[in-house]
Amino acid sequence: MKRRIIPVMLVCLIGIVSLSFWPQKNRLTVYTHEPGPWIENEWQGNLYHSLLQDLNELGIPGLQVSVIRRGEAWDLALGTVDYDRTTNITPGHLLRVGSVTKIYTATIIMKLCEEGLLSLDTTIDAWFPDLHHAQDITVKQLLNHTSGIYNYTENWPLLLTTTFLPRKHWEPDAIYQYIIKGNPYFAPGEKHYYSNSNYFLLGLLAEQVTGKKYGELLQDFILTPLQLQNTYILPEARPPELLITGYDRDLFPLGINKIKPDNRGWASTAYAAGGIAANAADVSRFLQGLFTGRIISPAALEQMMEFEPFTDEDIPAQSGYGLGLRRLVVEGDVLIGHTGTIPGFGAAAFYCPDKDYYIAFLGNVSLLDQARLLRTIVKTMQAPL
Repeated sequence: MKRRIIPVMLVCLIGIVSLSFWPQKNRLTVYTHEPGPWIENEWQGNLYHSLLQDLNELGIPGLQVSVIRRGEAWDLALGTVDYDRTTNITPGHLLRVGSVTKIYTATIIMKLCEEGLLSLDTTIDAWFPDLHHAQDITVKQLLNHTSGIYNYTENWPLLLTTTFLPRKHWEPDAIYQYIIKGNPYFAPGEKHYYSNSNYFLLGLLAEQVTGKKYGELLQDFILTPLQLQNTYILPEARPPELLITGYDRDLFPLGINKIKPDNRGWASTAYAAGGIAANAADVSRFLQGLFTGRIISPAALEQMMEFEPFTDEDIPAQSGYGLGLRRLVVEGDVLIGHTGTIPGFGAAAFYCPDKDYYIAFLGNVSLLDQARLLRTIVKTMQAPL
């Protein structure tokens, strides 16, 4: 009986939700804006025009890109903040970064381990006693997605409610109830399965062991030491003035759904698994700070980079997963970082240790083909200066 009821409920909800979507006929016009004199050399010009082609062919409204090459940073933006192509996006605008947040959360956890408040081998039953197998799940297994914990973002009633009630603020305990009521996928440590629940729990864990909010820990451990002033955890922070609207056309294929700056639903649902908003410049500089030892010790960073050969069918280039870090091979270059997708936005942030360059890009549309954009940028990074 339940198998019949649930599909009927979903169809009804989809019908209701579709009333708030634009019809699919709303298409982007071609963006042809020339960058102007701030392009200083040939490789920057080549990257801009290659990305311009990607932007138009992939139907991305706006895109921010920040690259750090041989210690020099270059921040660019192309496209617009809106589907009507009326207002150009700038490097200063803020976008939601989705699961790139996981690098920040993992870094916070490693700081807590360094301070003796946690250990990677600590089991989580003291904090989450009503969670399936909590007595056997370690902090490390949360970090590398080997806990087997049910992924709450695969719960369609939750997703549809969040879509239909965009200003609803989900309290952490409400999301936690979805997590503990879901059936585990496997016994802890048995295999790898990417679950946002792992990082949601890591955020709660960090708050419980310190008595501080996630945003305070983000500020204390990362933003203040690196002097980053354009990074926020939403909705804990009030929506910044420069936060732009995102557009979802793929995750819920019902038309074009606007994810406005005052949308609290997705941010409160994502939390430590995907709730950060920033600009690409801040993201690339965070990566640089992380990999140059300005946040955690070399030993802690080495632990984060102990990759298991876990692959991901959604990311064919992935050859391993560490602690909050993916390892990809793109055009022959090994990249370490994370991708991010949240309704209305797509992102990626990676470091190439062999050639010492950093990449961060953020776009205001879901599923913006991170693989293609990474290939475009990596090819430019491989070209001689």
